[in-house]
Amino acid sequence: EPEPEPEPEPEPEPEPEPEPEPNPEPEPEPQGRSEAEPAAGHPVGNTLHQPFAAFPGADEEFNEYITYADDAALGQPCPDISSLQFVQGDPIAIGDGRVKIVFFWAKYLKWQGWPIMAGMCDINEKFDNVDIIGIAADKKLKDVERFIEKGECRADCALAFDSDWKCKDAFRSLMKVGAMAVPCAFLLDGSGTIVWRQAYSAGYPFATMGFYSQLLKLLAGEPLDSHGNNPNPEEELEGVEEAQDVFATQEVPDAVW
Repeated sequence: EPEPEPEPEPEPEPEPEPEPEPNPEPEPEPQGRSEAEPAAGHPVGNTLHQPFAAFPGADEEFNEYITYADDAALGQPCPDISSLQFVQGDPIAIGDGRVKIVFFWAKYLKWQGWPIMAGMCDINEKFDNVDIIGIAADKKLKDVERFIEKGECRADCALAFDSDWKCKDAFRSLMKVGAMAVPCAFLLDGSGTIVWRQAYSAGYPFATMGFYSQLLKLLAGEPLDSHGNNPNPEEELEGVEEAQDVFATQEVPDAVW
């Protein structure tokens, strides 16, 4: 008898396709910018200036460290600075066709003051078509002079003492605020018009606020970047009452930081 034909072997079952891996949770958006971020920026001296960028939430709720397009100081002529007493460098003329940076600093604000002081001096060295003046908000001339003598921070741009805070109060009034944050910086075009201003603090450091990007735009003749208008506009106040400055009556013993 013929041998029976062998039964065909069953075909192997196809291997199941691997399930796709779930998408990883997106990393949360940073709530601000840090000087340590490796993002593209503009290195000047020891400072890496981060580019101008929007701040989360600033378009929904007013932020005093954000300069809005309808800021009262923008478009205004620079106040008279002829009362300043220059302690380093030559007096600077406003409105002579050259770009100017006017920044306010104070010896008593070491952590906020040193970065803007050193950073502005680096900018001053880099650009021969920009004039920079640092106005001290300290109440005593000897504090400013001792700061220069000690040399703990680069400070080789033009520096001036603001007796009785005449200039500081003039800028404050222009901004229509009760008290002006220090440090802060103002960018002026060749006609002496304020085209940008920026306040700084420990949470809003000098290198992270886009001031340098605005300077480059101005020098290139390009429109400056904008944060848009204040999302919570207040009624415009005439003759805003000056708030008590926390350092107006506080002594800084022997000019110690």
